[in-house]
Amino acid sequence: MARAAQLARVPLCERHAARGEVVPASVVNHRRPHRGEWALFIDPENHESVCKPCHDGEIQREERAGSIGA
Repeated sequence: MARAAQLARVPLCERHAARGEVVPASVVNHRRPHRGEWALFIDPENHESVCKPCHDGEIQREERAGSIGA
């Protein structure tokens, strides 16, 4: 339900939008990894609408590099 609400609220990939590009979002990413913390998991302020390529590429690289959720 939170996923559907986020994608209804922000239907475009926020990463692409920041570059002036219009790409539909299909994944809801957690801006900060929740690491099992329920409040952070469901917090709409922690949700980011992204496309699958951004989630599986750019965001995963950031997480592996430790630049997210430090």
